[in-house]
Amino acid sequence: MRINKVSLVLGRRGTGKTYYIKKVIRSFLVRMLKVLVVDTLDHPSYAGVKTIQPSGIARMRAGDCCRCWGSDTDGILAACENFKNGLLVIEDATKFIEGRLQDSVKRLVYDSKQKNVDIIFIFHGFVACPPALFRICDNILMFKTGDTPDVRKNDLPAFEEVVKAHNAVMADKNPYAHKLVNVY
Repeated sequence: MRINKVSLVLGRRGTGKTYYIKKVIRSFLVRMLKVLVVDTLDHPSYAGVKTIQPSGIARMRAGDCCRCWGSDTDGILAACENFKNGLLVIEDATKFIEGRLQDSVKRLVYDSKQKNVDIIFIFHGFVACPPALFRICDNILMFKTGDTPDVRKNDLPAFEEVVKAHNAVMADKNPYAHKLVNVY
């Protein structure tokens, strides 16, 4: 069963975000669902994943795991609108998403249920994530960040729960500690 969630993953470099995402990807592939990872660079953590051009996104099939990367972030986001029935991971989303959400990002999120897509946006912290994205996500997975939820106090649904989870993660001695908060 699919859940069609829009998730934010927040954490500074080296906290285990990509390792965690790779486990999520494996769980989708076991169920023969397709996965697309997008980034602006040839990320070494995804070196074993087939690279496709934006034009190939619409031709992906069940069980495919591909990545699309390049500097044409607007073109890649526009091509992602053709992605259906799978998991879309936007690695280092700060490079793709501006402070004010582009129309292409809004369409990805708003159409995710109809297109049967789970979306994961990865950011390095609270301040890097656009305020509007907090208001339209379903959950936030927090790793250790270099900032606090206070910088987005007026934008975060379930603010007290987010603060409690963030404080627990930051106090944990495990460098890869993380907590999930369902905000909707």
